[in-house]
Amino acid sequence: MATFDNPFDSKRPLTRGCTCGQHASQAEHDEVAELRLRETVASSDKRYESVVASAVMRAVFPHDATRRAFLSSVGASTALAALAQFFPLATATDLFAAGGRRRRRT
Repeated sequence: MATFDNPFDSKRPLTRGCTCGQHASQAEHDEVAELRLRETVASSDKRYESVVASAVMRAVFPHDATRRAFLSSVGASTALAALAQFFPLATATDLFAAGGRRRRRT
């Protein structure tokens, strides 16, 4: 509805297109919302992957000088691939993303 339209006219809709008024149709609104949700999930997954890989690198190379020398000699992507050969990064990332703590049995 335009600013100067009569809001009391029963033939005029109060909103155009979608519920938020920013899209031409509700279908377009839903499509944009779905895309934003997918982007959020993807960025969260990347963040979890980064945290897990960083933790593993720090565990394998506790001294910064050694870690830097290794990364300088092989590169970051090769280092990540090498770690993935010996440590299940995908499984660790999934567990970290789940966020659940396991209770210890006493």
